[in-house]
Amino acid sequence: MDTHGGINDMFRFGKYKSSPIEWLREQLQKLSNLAYYLRPVGSRNTLCRIPYVITPMKRSSKRGLEPGSPVYVGEQRTDRVQIDVMRYSENDITEYANIAIDDLKPLNDTESILWVNVIGVHEVDLLRQIGDIFDIHPLTIEDIANTAQRPKFADYPGYLFCVLNMVMYDDEAKELALEHLSVIIGQRYIISFQEERGDVFDGVRERLRQNRGKLRTSGSDMCMYALMDAIVDGYFIAI
Repeated sequence: MDTHGGINDMFRFGKYKSSPIEWLREQLQKLSNLAYYLRPVGSRNTLCRIPYVITPMKRSSKRGLEPGSPVYVGEQRTDRVQIDVMRYSENDITEYANIAIDDLKPLNDTESILWVNVIGVHEVDLLRQIGDIFDIHPLTIEDIANTAQRPKFADYPGYLFCVLNMVMYDDEAKELALEHLSVIIGQRYIISFQEERGDVFDGVRERLRQNRGKLRTSGSDMCMYALMDAIVDGYFIAI
């Protein structure tokens, strides 16, 4: 993985003895383990160890299908999937809101870092097309479409993949909102897949826009670290 600055600095100055990619792999695994304890459990679909109720989801059957055959599993939705992109470098940042899939492929050919945020995982054909653009394995696409997938971490050739639970507290409804979140980190891109609009990443977006900290001068690993940090902060706020 091409890392320049950011997390790589911690290893250059001897704070950690392992390599940057090994450190990131370890942190993703820890976050997956933490997210496991914030999963729906039992027929009541309550959050483990947390006395708030979340809305039950409808499930789709996948029995009899070959591995790598993505089928959407989750609450039925009719809204269109939205693709938002932030393309940034040390000296520049450009945002693309609700772009078409045909406009995504040319962006992947740049030397900048791409953060692609996909809102909605219920259009399986669109997920396949995104997978084709970034050379994502069919088993990864299958996990992204399955919102019942437990938190996990996988190391694929060319990218790391992590499934997490993103937790947000709804002050008005007095409930915890639990959302299936999948994240892929490649050499020069990060792709996040969420079920619906609304997340805990606004702080990361503002840091990128205002060029605060090391996000714009670092690789995709630092952006992934910032997203992980926001997710964990969301756990503590909810608890």
